[in-house]
Amino acid sequence: MSDSFSVSQMMAAARNPSLRDTAIRQLASLSPLPAPVADFLVAQLSLRQGDQVAQLLVGAGKGEWLTGLQAELGPLGRQHIASALSSR
Repeated sequence: MSDSFSVSQMMAAARNPSLRDTAIRQLASLSPLPAPVADFLVAQLSLRQGDQVAQLLVGAGKGEWLTGLQAELGPLGRQHIASALSSR
């Protein structure tokens, strides 16, 4: 899933509640994270369902990346990250 079309389709799928977990897992598995994917995931962390996104990212081994993001996010995003990191 390295081409931009596949990545954009996976980001679109992540907006669908029934496909969300699978799509986020697939996006989180990219290494290194392409800038558009990182931006998309950061935006998702600040949404109401960002707790699920944070949990999936921790599960994909992106805990260190999440820790580095905390200063960039608002209170809700920071709360989602803290909760996900404390449960690992």
